Amino acid sequence: MKNMPIFINKEVKDKTKKFWFGLGVPIVIGFGWTFVVVGFIVNLPNFGEWLANNENILVDLFLVIMINLGHLVIWPLLVWWLMSRANTIDDLYYKKGAWMSMKLYIAWMAIIVVYVIIILIFTGGRGM
Repeated sequence: MKNMPIFINKEVKDKTKKFWFGLGVPIVIGFGWTFVVVGFIVNLPNFGEWLANNENILVDLFLVIMINLGHLVIWPLLVWWLMSRANTIDDLYYKKGAWMSMKLYIAWMAIIVVYVIIILIFTGGRGM
């Protein structure tokens, strides 16, 4: 059987690539930042012992901010940047992909908020 291409023509292929670029880049970079910071923290030698014995709240606060920066701040900023870039170059498919990424970001934030509320309800506010 002969290999058939997925796309009928080059124009459809280019539009699909632009959509997936607009959708995937903010998600991959946002979560990538989070995973890189967590991986860095986990792989530091004796870091767990040092962190457990550390009484400085600023170190803990800094680590929490760095871990959550990726999926809370970098993801929507990249979406905003891609949408403004799409408006500048008048490319509908970048904009559609970025808009879908923003919808997924909103859904992700809703999941996090519901999760925190459930934890607070079942633990009486002492679970976090």
